Amino acid sequence: AEFNHSQEDIAKVVGKSRSHVANTLRLLKLPDSVKAHSLSVDVLDAAGHHTRFGAEVRLRDAGGRVIATRLVAAGGGYNSQGAGPVHFGLTSTNPVTVDVTFMSKTGRRTQTMRTVSPAAYRGRPLVIREGR
Repeated sequence: AEFNHSQEDIAKVVGKSRSHVANTLRLLKLPDSVKAHSLSVDVLDAAGHHTRFGAEVRLRDAGGRVIATRLVAAGGGYNSQGAGPVHFGLTSTNPVTVDVTFMSKTGRRTQTMRTVSPAAYRGRPLVIREGR
């Protein structure tokens, strides 16, 4: 309600669901020490659009063990097609490997980013763009 705009109003303007706006505002208010123990991953198609619903995002530790998995979901709400980043709460700030598996006409394709420092993405998402 700051600046006399409701979360609903903001959601309509930015083309996201009200819950996406609420979650983003909540994450922005977290202390830096907590933000350093989290990682948000924004998954985009090759053109830079949020159209990769159903993509799987996995985080692996230095030993290669999967420590978290999320699916990219379509934005909720009436007449909504936007998607936001997937969020991970982590127990440490140690670097992780991020695997994103995309579905395509030819099957599953995985894109990997190694040695990702969660603290380097404090307050902003790591953007994974398909094919890059």
